[in-house]
Amino acid sequence: MGYITKKEVKNNLEIELNNLLSFIGYKFKKGKNTFIKYTNNGFGMLVFAVTDDFNLSKNEVCWKIDANFFVRFDIIHQWFEPFDIRDKKDLKNVWSKGESINTNFKSNLSIDVDDVDAKNKIKKIALIIVKEFTNFINENNTLEKLEKAILPKQISELEDISDYKYFNVNYAIVILSLAKILKRSDFENIINISRDKINQLVKVGDPMAKVYINKFEDIIYKLQSNEFNDFKHSI
Repeated sequence: MGYITKKEVKNNLEIELNNLLSFIGYKFKKGKNTFIKYTNNGFGMLVFAVTDDFNLSKNEVCWKIDANFFVRFDIIHQWFEPFDIRDKKDLKNVWSKGESINTNFKSNLSIDVDDVDAKNKIKKIALIIVKEFTNFINENNTLEKLEKAILPKQISELEDISDYKYFNVNYAIVILSLAKILKRSDFENIINISRDKINQLVKVGDPMAKVYINKFEDIIYKLQSNEFNDFKHSI
């Protein structure tokens, strides 16, 4: 019986995804398992991975397929770049929202090592990934949609950030930017919430929070001074 290797799964998946995504303008970045489409205002990005897993019912190794989706609006991040401590060459790839395919698609995407129909199954999985990715982009392709997806959740549900799960400095920049750009009436409240949450992160040892809390008032001053008059609402 023949076995399909992890490398073969990855290569076949790359081909199938490329066949589907190249038609809508996405370019494959070799060596990074990434498909990305840059626009004048940001990007959409899909990153996939093939990892070791275990099929308990068959008591053997299988190959798990993961995919993560990202969207970026330049206007959210570019004003913050003078404060950003990350490598300058990496700043253009900072994203505004990310999501795993597992967020909405609950079925396990995997290939058994002895699957005789592996290539056809990979084709079906590629179709699923692209469908879920397209849905993600459509649900987050304007600032208003991103606001609806992120801001209410952040404000109403961030009560305990001790496990780092629901809040970090990057998210603070996104929600503060959205609140300012879209002229939310609760902008000042969002500033206060963000300041408080970053201070809480400092107390639990978050290294990024420790860096930015001392710059927080300067960051807010820069944000408040920016009128954001000339921008596109969509990517």
